Amino acid sequence: TLYDYVVHILPEQEIGYFSNGNGCLLSSNFSQHLSTTAPIQFKYPPDAQDEATLRYFCFPDQLDSNNNPLSLAKKSTQEYFRFTLTNMHGVRQYGYCSRFFHKRILNALCIVSPFDMIEIYEKILSTATELFLSYKENEAKTFLEEIYHHRLPNRGDTIHITTSPVGLYTLKCEYDRRKVLIDSITLLNLSTETIIKIFSSILYEQKLIFIGNELGPLTRLINTFVCLLYPFSWPHTFVPILPA
Repeated sequence: TLYDYVVHILPEQEIGYFSNGNGCLLSSNFSQHLSTTAPIQFKYPPDAQDEATLRYFCFPDQLDSNNNPLSLAKKSTQEYFRFTLTNMHGVRQYGYCSRFFHKRILNALCIVSPFDMIEIYEKILSTATELFLSYKENEAKTFLEEIYHHRLPNRGDTIHITTSPVGLYTLKCEYDRRKVLIDSITLLNLSTETIIKIFSSILYEQKLIFIGNELGPLTRLINTFVCLLYPFSWPHTFVPILPA
């Protein structure tokens, strides 16, 4: 299959009620009759065992959103990022996430896969996200379901998938994936001295913590430094995103 499973998820929000029964966002002025919105809106395959902490990785910066969901309106642009899930045996799964503002709520589409193929999964998420933003939610779900059963292309290979929502769909895996993984624009925002200092610390296998205000550029920068290690690879714990 193309991935393990895909999830459409929302940040958890508590809902309160006025005396007339109308739902509203929680505030100190509302009654104490509370419920919690279901964070999982869609999952495929439906019987997939989703990671219990997945919502914290999809919304690592939304610690305060439960108390003030209206603040999510500030997130008006799409963003893509990646995180890793590691089990007790050291086996990694990769989470590829698209976040977008839809119907006045911050949404997240997340693909979980054992494969490190960020360029392919970002293309899939971009297509599904555009369908969501066009209010074609059923078509987005159908698209994700139909491509699930196909295989990933090999390095340097291209596959063509026919889907009912978007027609013929092409996925290509570059033979040298560093061309698509190295983000020179984000890298050049750093000074030469900083780049050398970070790269030297990586070669000495020191612990590094990157801090940023935006998830997309932050994960792209981390991926860039990992790619620049070639022909070496980072042998230790690798956490591109850590929930607050």
